[in-house]
Amino acid sequence: MASGAPPAWPPGPSGAWNQALAVMAAHPRPETLPPDVYLRHDEHTLTIYDGYPKAKYHFLILRESGRSGAHQRRRGAERARRLR
Repeated sequence: MASGAPPAWPPGPSGAWNQALAVMAAHPRPETLPPDVYLRHDEHTLTIYDGYPKAKYHFLILRESGRSGAHQRRRGAERARRLR
């Protein structure tokens, strides 16, 4: 995936929805996703507009999966220091 470029929607030749969600959840800069897809994100979640909404307001909240293991270990160490 090109750095900073949003993934194709839906990605891959099959266009499988689960594949598209996995790519978005792992996106290094979710704020660069297309505005008709991206709503907001924080360090734990990515919220997107549903591509197939069933209601007037229908969002999908995905767990961020793009964090590296090193990032997770560093966050864990920071939390452990605060608890001491």
